[in-house]
Amino acid sequence: MTAARDVVADVLSRRELTATPVVLADCILAALAETGITLQQWQPIETAPRDGTPILGARLDCNDQYVMYWMEEDETAPLYRWAIIDGGVMHKDALTHWMPLPEPPK
Repeated sequence: MTAARDVVADVLSRRELTATPVVLADCILAALAETGITLQQWQPIETAPRDGTPILGARLDCNDQYVMYWMEEDETAPLYRWAIIDGGVMHKDALTHWMPLPEPPK
């Protein structure tokens, strides 16, 4: 968090505060990207990895979130393709959004 705060402070110190919020936001995002800092945002579930990578999945209809991964097709349960890390499964069309899991603390 400190690194991101430092980047934002640096951008703000170099810009006139009369710049529009959109211009400031673009500058801050560009500066963060240059340092390798990325902001996690929810993405449509259609763009989620289907290679077994663990993700954070969400359903808008009930605000539930799950750590899960896409599992290979299973003849016994062809409609249940999302495996929840704690052992459950979820219908392939149940999730609406996803985001990558954050990096573990160092």
